[in-house]
Amino acid sequence: LRKRFYGSKAFESFTRYYGIIEEVVKEGLESGDFRPEVNPRVFRNMFLGAFSHMALRWLILQPRTETDILEEINQAAGLLFCAVTGTVRHVSDR
Repeated sequence: LRKRFYGSKAFESFTRYYGIIEEVVKEGLESGDFRPEVNPRVFRNMFLGAFSHMALRWLILQPRTETDILEEINQAAGLLFCAVTGTVRHVSDR
């Protein structure tokens, strides 16, 4: 099963997707907007892991409202933003 996935169009799309995340981090590093010690691959894994886990949990547990989902997305995005910039971002700062 895994071997078929790694040769599939879905895997090609997935690698392009995570490549984009790494490129965004590299741009942030080059511009000085991100802390210099941020590793693009590690951040990519944190990003994908956090949002994949949240999405699976929502699918399995059937969340109460869309507002709950958006609030969790905002909180996760704020934490990841803080991790790469060292700056606190509040939900109200959108």
